[in-house]
Amino acid sequence: MTTLYGWAIPLQINLPADHTYVTCAGSKAWPCWGRSSGGTQICSGTGSSVVADCISKPWSTAKLVYGVTGVCHQTANRILWPAGVTVRKARGYWASWLLYGTYGKGLAIWLGTLAVCGTKSGDIPECSAGGKSKSMLSDEGGGPDEYAKRVKDYYEGLSSEKTVKSLADADSAPRFLDILDGETQIMLEERAGSGDIEKASSAIHAVRASALDTLLTLDKSFDVKSASREDTARETNNLVNRMLQSLAESLGGDMYSRIMELEPGETINIVDPEMMVPGNGEPRA
Repeated sequence: MTTLYGWAIPLQINLPADHTYVTCAGSKAWPCWGRSSGGTQICSGTGSSVVADCISKPWSTAKLVYGVTGVCHQTANRILWPAGVTVRKARGYWASWLLYGTYGKGLAIWLGTLAVCGTKSGDIPECSAGGKSKSMLSDEGGGPDEYAKRVKDYYEGLSSEKTVKSLADADSAPRFLDILDGETQIMLEERAGSGDIEKASSAIHAVRASALDTLLTLDKSFDVKSASREDTARETNNLVNRMLQSLAESLGGDMYSRIMELEPGETINIVDPEMMVPGNGEPRA
């Protein structure tokens, strides 16, 4: 077992969100589509780096399609699975969560990955020797995360939930929405007042339901070999900001700001077209 760390790096000014990546207490870094050095440590937890590395395949993408089934936040969360923490302290995290959830779309693949990688244990050589000294790491974001633990427990329940058909159905719009509704309840129990949970849950469900058909269309139309990366990034960012606007109108300013960590009317672009997959399928360095 080693310590896995989640890191955040501010993106350029027109993308007011953080890029996230993962390292271990050693020399290994998982770039999650972008840079893998610098930034601020925002979470840490103990877990198997063998499991983390297995989940990260291929190329530290954790089998997500950037901008289509998730972004770096969901990628980092998948790799951090064995440590039981998430990068939820990253700027723009709750906007990407609103669209993709904690671990992204492609849930059939994700739950299947957990079934395979979850049988492994131990540490890869890069994480078992020559660990970084504590003085090289920020003290911020360390320690247990009860919210992340509850979300992980929720997905562990899904991974053992029934049959192969359950996994095959996991990416249909109604099924994905059902799964995200379960996450929403956990999130709101921490971030909303008890009297606000029902209203907020209903509002989040509504904006997601109206957006999922668009998201599925983007998923089907995206071609990594074409020049559609910029179009997909723009359309996805526009979709997120429409969702945020609708949610702010439904919840009111105070509740919206408390839950989403954004001000009403504030726009945020969570998809960077420069991080989207080039034609050969390998992410940019």
